[in-house]
Amino acid sequence: MIKKYLVQFNRYILLGITNTMLTFLIIFLMLSSGKSDYFSNFIGFSFGMIVSFLLHSKFTFKDTSNPQKKFPMYLLIVALSYLMNLSILYLCLNYYSLASIPSQFFSLSFYVLVNFSLLKLFVFKEN
Repeated sequence: MIKKYLVQFNRYILLGITNTMLTFLIIFLMLSSGKSDYFSNFIGFSFGMIVSFLLHSKFTFKDTSNPQKKFPMYLLIVALSYLMNLSILYLCLNYYSLASIPSQFFSLSFYVLVNFSLLKLFVFKEN
């Protein structure tokens, strides 16, 4: 059981790193084109959310059930994780006065940890 969990976590991390780099690249490109922090973050996460669902359901959790049944709960988990992300982003930018890039990095890192835990518990749980 622990071994399977660690294998899933390792897959999640590897796919998550790839997805996070793509998400961060999109955020960076949006910021570079003059878009706001929040809009850039939203666009990056929208892209990352779809890619993440497809990759994690197939490769991380090897889920063979109907994805249409899992996707609504997945969206709810992502929305909750995203709101936590925005809270961290807000604190970094406004309370700690960090620059945009470090703030985006910290909020994105927090999102990754929370999202795996919630997906494992509620979306891709084993029967």
